[in-house]
Parts: sequence; C-alpha cells; structure tokens
Amino acid sequence: MLAFAPGYEGDINYRGIEANVEEINTIPDDYRIMKFTGKEATKGNFFLFYNKHSIIHLAMHSEANQSNDMLSRLIFYAGSANDGSMYAYELLDMDFKNKIVVLSGCNTGSGKIIKGEGVFSLARAFIMAGSSTVLFTQWELRDITGMNIMRNFYSCLYDGYSLDSALWRAKLKFLENAEPMKAHPAFWANYFHVGNDRALKITNYNSAIIGFGILMVACLLLILYFKFFK
Repeated sequence: MLAFAPGYEGDINYRGIEANVEEINTIPDDYRIMKFTGKEATKGNFFLFYNKHSIIHLAMHSEANQSNDMLSRLIFYAGSANDGSMYAYELLDMDFKNKIVVLSGCNTGSGKIIKGEGVFSLARAFIMAGSSTVLFTQWELRDITGMNIMRNFYSCLYDGYSLDSALWRAKLKFLENAEPMKAHPAFWANYFHVGNDRALKITNYNSAIIGFGILMVACLLLILYFKFFK
C-alpha cells in the first residue's frame, strides 16, 4: 500500500486535517505500507511511487469543480515548486491498472453531471485511468469519523471480506460505538465504492518465512537421509 497524509501548516487556503496521519497509522502493518506524511506527502512523491503499489490510500483535502470537471483536484502538500494540486485531467494520463484507490477526502465522488454520462468526479477519473476499484465520499468528511471507519474497513478487508462487505461492516462497527448524535447518517454514510468487489489475498510474510524455513530443513533432512542411509 502507498498512503499519503499531507500537512497544511502555514497554508492560508487549507486548514490542517485533524486525523489524517493517525488514519494511515491505524492501517494494519500487514499491508506493507509506504507512508508519506506532512511535508513529505507531495505530488512529486506520488508520481514516483504510485505505480509500484496495488493499493493507494489518499487522506487529504480535495475539491470538486462544478464548472469544469477536469479541474477537480486532490491537494497534496504545497511545496515551493507547486501548489500541491493534482487535477483530474492529470490522472487520465496515468496508469492505475488493477489498483484499488481509496479517496479519504471530502466530496471525492462529487462533480459535474454530464448528460448521458452521469457524474464526472475524481473517483471516475481514477476508474477511467484503469483503477479496478475506487472508494470515495459523496459529501464533506468528518475527520475522526473517517479515521474510525477506515480502520474498521482495512481490518475487515484483511480478515478476508470483499470490499463491499468490509465497508458495510466498518460502518456497522462504527455505529455500535457511536454517540447518539454521530449515529446520524451524515457522519458515516458518505463512503461508497465502485468497481471490482473482490476480497484481497494478503500474505503474512512472517508466516511465509517460517514456512520456507521449515521446507528448507525438510529438504536438507531428505538429502542427508538419501546420502547416508541409502
């Protein structure tokens, strides 16, 4: 997994996101995560590493442009070289073949309605660029709520549930522990997904290494047996 959680300190246009770093830190280590947070969560680092991972998690600000769908954007850390914007038209020139993309930001499924086509959003841009599955939001995201739902989602996904079932169970688990006010759908019902609904096969590398070691010992014992007792 490749995960980004930018910082916006000193940015006059965007407030800091309360729990985006904590959100990616709650994802189980079994996903073998490469994390970029704060000032390291740049557009440049995204370009460098996006095609080397099968799951991409983006916990950041986003903006839907209702007048020009191609100008909807994700907002990485704004360094001195650029303003951190990744526009929809840029995504269309990239290759996200077979990747799962999680857009954990506000309104990532919102956009201009095109007659005969439906809504063009950042989520749709990733699908058009080849992503097999995109998880997105339909309205403004509450930071802490998003963190809790994502933690539950990845835990369920790791346990072998399909993406649809994992998201459903994540929402139910959130409701089980939510305060009465936060049980309102405005807090939790904005996550959706489109695309492939497959379950993931996640390898436990510690178990794999132990298994490989046992296999090597067994092979060595067989060699010794045939050499000295046959």
